[in-house]
Amino acid sequence: MELASPCEAELQELVHQIDIMVNRKQVEWERKMRALEAKMDIQDQELASAQSKLDQKGQEVGLLQQELENLQKTKNEMAQSYETQLQALKSQVRKMSVSLFCDCSIKSLHMPNCIDMPSCIWER
Repeated sequence: MELASPCEAELQELVHQIDIMVNRKQVEWERKMRALEAKMDIQDQELASAQSKLDQKGQEVGLLQQELENLQKTKNEMAQSYETQLQALKSQVRKMSVSLFCDCSIKSLHMPNCIDMPSCIWER
């Protein structure tokens, strides 16, 4: 068995020290990698939760838009119905006024002051 030269011994010690440093760095990097992976997992969960909430809000917005459209349609239908009813009532009032005027005209033969017909009859 030959004795190692001082150079070889020193070289082996350097290689041993380098191995120790590399192992320490590897352990440090692996620890950092695990920490980053854990952080990424948390962020992925937060992103999935946010995406789920966004999807839910999108559905709610869709339902609210549909409800708004239905309410606007109902409002328009009611307004049209009220307008139709108003026109029918105006027509009935006109007919009643004309009828009243005719009744008054007939009576005016006996009562001259009864001819005062409402001016709105002539406006239509």
